[in-house]
Parts: sequence; structure tokens; C-alpha cells
Amino acid sequence: MRLSLGEEPVIRGQRSPVVVRRRGEKVLIHSDRFGAHPIYYSRQGTSFRVATSLKVLASEGLLRMNSEVVESYMQGEPLGADTFFVGVRQLLPRRLISWDHGAVSISRRPLLPPADPDQFLSRLRQAVQQMAPAAVLLSGGLDSAVLLALLAEVGGVTSAWSVNDGGMDGDLERARELARQFKVDHHVVRLSEEQLVEGFEAAVLACEAPIFNHRAVSKFLLYKEAAKNGVTRLLSGVGADEVLMGNPAAMAATGLPTPIQQRRRLVDTVFREATLPLECTAGIGAAVEVCLPYLAEEVVAAGWYADEKMLLDNPIRGRRATEADSKHRFPVLESRPTEPGGPGVNRELGKRLLRRAVRGLVPDSIRNQAKVARLAPPASDVWNDLIQAWLSKERLHAIGLDSAAAGVNHELRITTAAEMPMLMTLTSLSVLGEHLCASKPCLRKHGSSME
Repeated sequence: MRLSLGEEPVIRGQRSPVVVRRRGEKVLIHSDRFGAHPIYYSRQGTSFRVATSLKVLASEGLLRMNSEVVESYMQGEPLGADTFFVGVRQLLPRRLISWDHGAVSISRRPLLPPADPDQFLSRLRQAVQQMAPAAVLLSGGLDSAVLLALLAEVGGVTSAWSVNDGGMDGDLERARELARQFKVDHHVVRLSEEQLVEGFEAAVLACEAPIFNHRAVSKFLLYKEAAKNGVTRLLSGVGADEVLMGNPAAMAATGLPTPIQQRRRLVDTVFREATLPLECTAGIGAAVEVCLPYLAEEVVAAGWYADEKMLLDNPIRGRRATEADSKHRFPVLESRPTEPGGPGVNRELGKRLLRRAVRGLVPDSIRNQAKVARLAPPASDVWNDLIQAWLSKERLHAIGLDSAAAGVNHELRITTAAEMPMLMTLTSLSVLGEHLCASKPCLRKHGSSME
């Protein structure tokens, strides 16, 4: 990227570029729109450090657990720009951090303007094809099926990958059928619970974030297996729900009054802090580039506002559509009655823009399939030995997590499904604390830094 004097960069896609002016006088770092690729920074005296991985800062002996942030997080508070480590912050999505002769400033960078939703599919097709050749993470649902179909149009599919960790058999069968239909080599990674337990520590370190169920471990182990088979780039449907309001149940669970507020809450908290690290960051740890076409800036510009501009009887920002609104019509969003195999889409399904746009591209059985939460199967006793080892009093005291564990099941055992997320989250933090706060240096190859 070359810039003229005084010119600010225009950033598209999911990357987090760094622009360094000559002689190191100024450094500009942009974060992507959703925070798919984290950027950490730390100021100590006159020193300013930036890293794409916490392991880099750990290798310089900078990390200590921030017990106050951990306690707040365990009580349900979002991280925001905080991290679990004293003096280390993370750049929020869509931000520009500038270091200029020792002065640091942070500003919000502009978005691409909203685009006609009728351009959504063409923009998604272009984003997918620019990422070819690539493998596809095939769940059996609509989002990944669309990516497979678009990539297959240009012969860019190298393989398809699914995981079988004891979860939903119906999804796996749909994935197999899609792979057969598009004549793609399909790999199913089968994982036992013992393998998930064994891979937990490495998965946490790869994600550099808490893991609250073992589906994240499954993804990490799938990435590693794909890498062993020569896969370097993998397309995932993650982000479609957030961009296209595709998970009505999760949105309603926020308790906020309007869909727009609900989506914003999900994107700013759960998506950024829990979902994305388990996708992109874990992929980097497994030597696979995980690409998210639904989060490409041009795609988001066409899809993000679509449901906010529905013209018939849907509320728009808490009000009814007016006559003025009807001047802006988007044919792909026109409402039609739902008919079996027909063009109509049940509005309760969510993702109406995508479902209408891909008619004829994927089977109707997939296109009209309701959103199903892909939860990990219940944990059994094989996890309890791992949890008890990592949550011993000695370990928690050594990394400063004594108080954070005070409200957790005193037996440190998963006895009910409701206890699993909290215990696994705290276990993850213990893993991060021991590895990143230890005196021994961590490997630099997982990130980059500058001073």
C-alpha cells in the first residue's frame, strides 16, 4: 500500500494493516470492522508495543493477570477494550490507532456507505471467488452451503471439511449430501471426548481467549487435521447470522426492544469476544487461514441494513415503515407468501435476504431450513480431572485468580449442564495465566510486534 503525504488509507476486507511512515515517525494501525483479527497494545513509560498475539507480549515479560477484569468477566461483564492482563488493551473494531512521535491517539474509522441489497449476492460471490482456491468448512447449514456453491462456480473448492464430535448427526448427513452434489472431496474429522480433553490446553492457547464449551476445541482440532492434509485457507460461514440477523432466538435473548439494538449487542459482545477468537485466531494457531466472506466490507455494506429497510409490516428502528420509505424498493426483499419449494421465505427464519438471493443456488431443503443452534454435546466426567487440575488452589493463587474462583462450584466438577460454561471459562483463564504470565518466553512465530 502506497500513500501520498497526508493521505489516510482506505481499508477493505478483514485485514488489520500497519502503515509506517519513514524513519518511524508515525505508525497507523487499523482494526477490521468486527475485530476478527485482534490487535493488542501496551504503553509503559515511553515504550509503545503493538502485537497481533498475546504470546508476543508474553515473550517480553509484560503480562500479569488483571484480577479485577477477570472477576467482572466471570460475572457477565463484556471485556470492551480491556484484556485479562494488566496494562494491555485491545483495539476495538473499526478503530485507527496512531503513534506519532510518542503521542498515541485512537479514532473511529468510517464505514463503506450502505449499498443496494440487490447487490448482496454479486458482492458475496466476488468476495468468495477472490479467496479461491480454498477449502470450505461445511456444517450442513445454509451459510456454508452457499459458500461451497459460489466457490464451486469457479472450480475453486479444494476440499470440504466437517467435524463429528458427538453433536448433530442431521447436520453431518446434509454436509455429506452437499459434498456429493457439488462433487467435492469431503473429510469428516471424528473426535472422541478424550481427544477433546487432550486438545483443550492447545486450543485455549491458540484462541488466546476463554473457551466455554468444547465445540471450540473441535474446530481447532479440525483446523490442525486440515493443515496436515495441505489446507492453508478455509472458508467459514461465521458472521452470516450477525450481518443478516439470522439468529432470531439469540437476538431475542438479549432482552433489548428492537432487532437493531439486539444485533448490535450480539456483535459487540458475544460475537467479538467469544465467537471470532474461536474461529480466526484458532485457525492461525493451527496454521490455517480462516476466511469469513460474510464479513467482507463490501458484502456487509449490502447486507447489514437490509432487514432495517424492510418495507412492509416490519418495524424500522422502532417505527412503522412510512410512505417515504416505500420510495426505496429492493426487489430481493419483497415479501411473498411462503410456499413449499417456492420463492417465499418464512420471516421467522431470519436471513431473509440471503434465503431469497440464493434461490436456485442451493437446494430448497437447505435454503428454507430453520436456524438450529449447533451446541456441543453435554460434558461427561472425563472433563472433571482436567478442570480440577487447572483450578487447584496452588495454580489459582500463583496467577492471581483466587477471588475469581470464589463463586464457582466449590467441588470444581461439572455436575449440571449449566455449570459447564463457567468452569470451562475459568479453566481457560488458568491455562492462559500459567502460560502467558510464566517467566519462560513464548514463541514469537504466532504474532508480530513493533516498538
